[in-house]
Amino acid sequence: MERAGWHRSDAVILPSGIYGEYLPPYSPEIQPSERLWSVADEPLVNKSFDKIQDLKAVLGERGQILSATMTQPLKNLTNYYW
Repeated sequence: MERAGWHRSDAVILPSGIYGEYLPPYSPEIQPSERLWSVADEPLVNKSFDKIQDLKAVLGERGQILSATMTQPLKNLTNYYW
C-alpha cells in the first residue's frame, strides 16, 4: 500500500489473514513510468486544462515526440535489468 492517509487509518479493517505492506516513499522500480515525468511533464508546466481530453491530447503529442526523438534517454530512464 502507499502511505496515503486512508490506507493508514484505523478505520481500515483488513480481512483475517491479509496483512498490509507499505511501499517505500519513493519506489520507481515498482512503477517505472514514474521516472518518465522528468521528461514528459514539460508541456504541462504552469498550464491548466478545462477538459481531460485536452490534457490527454497534450500528453499524447508529447509521448509521440519523446518516442520519435528520445529513444535512448527513455530507455535509460525505464530499462531495468530485470
